[in-house]
Amino acid sequence: MHNVAESITAESNIYLELTAAFFGIILSLYLFFNRKKSLRQFRILVYLVTLSDILDIANIYIVKVSSLPEMLKRLSSTLNYYCFALISYSLFCYIIAYMKPSDDIRVLRRTVIVSLILCTGTLALNMFFSTDTFTPVRNSIRVIGGFVIPIFIVTLSFYLMSVHHDDFTGTEFRTILIAYVISIAGSIIQIFTGASFAISYFPAIIAVYILYFTLETPDYRAMAELIKEYADAEKEACESSRQKNDLFAGMTHEIKKPLNTIIGMDKLIIMESDEPEVKDLAECILEKGENVLTVVNRVLEDARAEKESKS
Repeated sequence: MHNVAESITAESNIYLELTAAFFGIILSLYLFFNRKKSLRQFRILVYLVTLSDILDIANIYIVKVSSLPEMLKRLSSTLNYYCFALISYSLFCYIIAYMKPSDDIRVLRRTVIVSLILCTGTLALNMFFSTDTFTPVRNSIRVIGGFVIPIFIVTLSFYLMSVHHDDFTGTEFRTILIAYVISIAGSIIQIFTGASFAISYFPAIIAVYILYFTLETPDYRAMAELIKEYADAEKEACESSRQKNDLFAGMTHEIKKPLNTIIGMDKLIIMESDEPEVKDLAECILEKGENVLTVVNRVLEDARAEKESKS
């Protein structure tokens, strides 16, 4: 049995996959014991990538050992393909965790869930085909469930990133994009190398490590939360300032109208009255009224200038 395992390992060249599994387990354990210091969606993504890598390695041995039950080989093969869909869905959830809730995100999330259900049903049909036979139907099932639907979900994730790029900082957008490119490059290389060289999960583990050390370390998460709180406070202060200016503008307009009426009537009294005492009192009222009107106009101008500077 030991010689068989060595032969399969050498034949499939799974050394990079074994290395990826080792580092994936280390990161998974660290995140498990430090759950409060990273996004839940990121932890799930790391767990799935690591588990999928382990299942992929196990599937290579299970399928090539002829003495194992056929049903076990079918189940292993089906789960191996299904992991791609789960990882793509987990990546989608991780991406939208950075975005503000919106109607298009909710619609696309429902679309992704329907796609995942379709993938589950499609790959379930794989259980009815022997792992030793290669028929057009079986190949179509594997291509649709194992590649087409996961690529569709990943494409939707990238589409959301491009549409809602304002929800990401420059560092977040660039880092996630680099992780995308590395993971996709690994999948493309795996397609060309085939069964002779297992490599697909090694770039995926590199991608999650890049995401972790750039976006998910405790220091970065604390800084991101602080920036978010600052942005929310700034937005709240701007809204409060706008409401204050609107209130002042409304109040001063309401004060200005009757004040102009009083000043106008006071001027008529000065013009029409012949009594010196009445004229003196009217002129005093006119002076104070014009002073108040100057203050009101200044408040209006300041409110207007502040509104224009923030618009």
